[in-house]
Amino acid sequence: MFLQQAFLTPRILSGLLFLLGVPLAVQGVEFRVDTQIFLGDGDLPVSENTTLFSGEDAFDSIVGGTEITVFKGAEDCFVLLDLNRKLKTRITTDQLLQYTALLKEKASKSKDPLLKFCAQPKFDVRREDNGKNWQFFDQVLQYQVLTHTAKDEAVAEQYRRFCDWYARLNAMLRPQALLPFPRLVVNEQIAREAAIPKTVRLQISPQRRTENQPFEIRSVHALVEKLSPAEERLVEQFREHLATFEEVPVTEYQAKGQAVQN
Repeated sequence: MFLQQAFLTPRILSGLLFLLGVPLAVQGVEFRVDTQIFLGDGDLPVSENTTLFSGEDAFDSIVGGTEITVFKGAEDCFVLLDLNRKLKTRITTDQLLQYTALLKEKASKSKDPLLKFCAQPKFDVRREDNGKNWQFFDQVLQYQVLTHTAKDEAVAEQYRRFCDWYARLNAMLRPQALLPFPRLVVNEQIAREAAIPKTVRLQISPQRRTENQPFEIRSVHALVEKLSPAEERLVEQFREHLATFEEVPVTEYQAKGQAVQN
């Protein structure tokens, strides 16, 4: 199945449901978000990842993986770290904007209902439970989001900024992934309340791309508004890798990774 094969890729799963840019001047904000992703009402997660936030940087890793995705807020870029090959590659936010603009233009001309909606998403938005339960509805695609408010508004802002750019990065690195634009609309709405997600459910109505079957995926996000000493040491280790790993172009980074997998 097209969508299941795409969504079961750990980075796509993570990027698909990270819900929550604007430049920030965040100093000293440290927190962690643990994410589990499930298919439908399944009990076992199909992907788990941890994101450590320190200052303007975010360090995202898939449990059991050997790659770290680093968002450098002050430099407006992502750096991918391959721990096995000791390589890194850099992708700027300008590159992401240019690439996703091309995706949007192409999708807007598509006859595929899912692609067309993702290029120009317009939801019927509903809120319940004092604004904590959000529903974003369209016949093609729906989001249900249960949120909570962070104690520090800067935490919600920084998390939202990272997730917005991560969604665009996912679209660039994984062409089979869902386009980021519906998620960005959801992010913007939720950010107005300085909220972050606790649970997210994405439902896609039967489409050609889902073999005419409904598709559903959900995520659970746990926020810890402080890093442990061990996590602080891990962040410092990642920063050492940023300074010492050999930098290569994106195409070379991906090509070498595919060669190792083969």
